[in-house]
Amino acid sequence: MRARRSLIDLDDLHPSEIEYLFIRAEQFERKMPKRSLLAEKACVNMFFEQSTRTLASFTLAQQRLGADIITLDPSETSLGKGERLEDAAITLSAMGFCVMVIRHSEPGFPRQVS
Repeated sequence: MRARRSLIDLDDLHPSEIEYLFIRAEQFERKMPKRSLLAEKACVNMFFEQSTRTLASFTLAQQRLGADIITLDPSETSLGKGERLEDAAITLSAMGFCVMVIRHSEPGFPRQVS
């Protein structure tokens, strides 16, 4: 079995790995009820820049997959007081959040958290 790793950017994957992801997605689509793929999984969305379409599409997809979702406005959290995102991610992970969706204008920003 392969070790788990974070998926931050498709450029990090070999073309064969991307093809494998599509094959697995098709298998999941056929075998599992859509609402159970992320059942009992906690997801957090953090958007450092506003985006109606991205936030709505990620939230809708997470709901359709059965996830428990929380959307945090970084300016209304300790991040707004200067907390490092890396520290916030550690705290959120310890609380049981297994998926973090981050939108930030700085290229490579989510990689800092992974």
